[in-house]
Amino acid sequence: PVPGPPTPATPPAPAPTPTPATGNGEHGFPENTPLAVMTDAQQAAYWRYHARKHEARAQSMSDYEQLKQQAAEAERLRQAAMTDHERAIEAARTEGRAAALAESGAALVEQFMAAALQGRLSPEQITALISPLDRKQFLAADGLRVDTDKVNAWASVVAPTPAAPVVPAVPAAVPAPAPTPA
Repeated sequence: PVPGPPTPATPPAPAPTPTPATGNGEHGFPENTPLAVMTDAQQAAYWRYHARKHEARAQSMSDYEQLKQQAAEAERLRQAAMTDHERAIEAARTEGRAAALAESGAALVEQFMAAALQGRLSPEQITALISPLDRKQFLAADGLRVDTDKVNAWASVVAPTPAAPVVPAVPAAVPAPAPTPA
């Protein structure tokens, strides 16, 4: 038998077209239906519903500035009504909080430094390098948060990031050892 001409390949079946959603829900569009299968009128109703929902939410927060002023006024009145003893207690709390945050900030500086140097130096080298430093120099202006930019700049100067490791070339072929005469 002689082979005949090749038979043409059958074209792929066309992609199924989504059927438009039928029925409208409570808001003018079918619930739990993708937008692609909604009619134009249903899509318009969908977007209108969500736009109105977001507008109502924004309007419910329109009194934010007024509430903020009322809270500030209430705090001012509370401060004015405090006795000298209560003011002293409040001052001590504020001072204690600031001291605790400064102390924990210094401890965090050490952790950030160790993390920045990880992979560049050994743990012993990191400890020896960090231990004599004044950690307060690496806190933000408020003295309560770690200034990560300062820590990273310091780490880059002290221990620059190593270049990519050089991978030796693989020899093309290693000759087999010659057999030894017996």
